[in-house]
Amino acid sequence: METPLDSVVYIISNTKTDFDWAALLSAIAATFSAIAAAVAIYFAKRQIEIQEHHNRLMATPHLLGISHVEIRQFIYIYAVENAGIGPAIINSLQVTVDGVEVTGKGIEQIENALLIVFPERGFQSIIETFSTGEFVPVGKKYELFRLIFNDRNTSEIETEVHNRLKIKISYTSIYGEPNEFTSSLS
Repeated sequence: METPLDSVVYIISNTKTDFDWAALLSAIAATFSAIAAAVAIYFAKRQIEIQEHHNRLMATPHLLGISHVEIRQFIYIYAVENAGIGPAIINSLQVTVDGVEVTGKGIEQIENALLIVFPERGFQSIIETFSTGEFVPVGKKYELFRLIFNDRNTSEIETEVHNRLKIKISYTSIYGEPNEFTSSLS
């Protein structure tokens, strides 16, 4: 059996050089490390920006107006639905008839507008509306108004509403990005 080695021998050269290679290589390694760290920080920041943009897109509301006519029953319905992929926060509702803003708030405002459009009052109405600050989830549908006439042609009703009535809803996403819905009625 051999005897274990119990000492280490270091060899140091006695020759002196004018250039310190170890310091140079150490400086080069430190420079490459700093560059790699800066690139990593840049890409991490870019990834955060992309993720924030994606999150905003995934919370974007989109209000959509829907007209519906039931011909045999003399019924005209106008609804607004959040067809986006994020909730909407209602800021304001504005109703105009023939370009003039209708007075009142909420249901009263829509009711007043319908009485201007149909002054003969030969109809029944069911009205649903938003309130300021209301949170409208995805898929929620508001039937803004349902008009029920006894004997009036529904195409005449639809034409009258489309030509004279305009509904404008200002709303924001949960990130505070402003949006606006304007009915395609007029």
